[in-house]
Amino acid sequence: LKPIWLKRLLGDSFRPHPTPSPPSGAMAAARCVSAAIGALALHALHAALQVPFSSAAWGWGMDVPNDAGWTCKENNTKISVAAGVTDGNFNCTVVAKTGKTCDMTKISVQCYKNVTPDAKAVPTNMLCNNFGHPPNRTDADSTLVWSAVPKCSDTKAAVSSARQASLATPFFLLGVVAGSFAF
Repeated sequence: LKPIWLKRLLGDSFRPHPTPSPPSGAMAAARCVSAAIGALALHALHAALQVPFSSAAWGWGMDVPNDAGWTCKENNTKISVAAGVTDGNFNCTVVAKTGKTCDMTKISVQCYKNVTPDAKAVPTNMLCNNFGHPPNRTDADSTLVWSAVPKCSDTKAAVSSARQASLATPFFLLGVVAGSFAF
């Protein structure tokens, strides 16, 4: 028994609601059709936004060899790129080390499948798996390379000063020896 003031306050909403009946066949079918339309709409949105179906959860990187006569302007000794970036992020503007000149100014990081080494592309434009998956990483099927390797040589000024230094050393020693006999 409920107090009268509560019945007056709540009015008709105080009456218990009947237990809902299970959905009819038509209602169940409508729910299935609604779910299918939602799934199709989600796929259409995915296609309209041109979202990639898969992308790497890693990145790619190439080190400039220590003995190279050049570095990259973008990051000095390494080009490192995360997945999902533009092709331009793989570029290296070649900067000759002091006393050197190089035969090219731009190179880039490229990838090729080990079975087709002549078909090179930017790593994000292909499935470039150059590292493999844990635990044993045996599924690596690609290799990273530079698009070209700059040839760098000593500048004429560096060669000239090295030649002068090599010629000056014997004359210096001769002067030291001759000077020691002058006394």
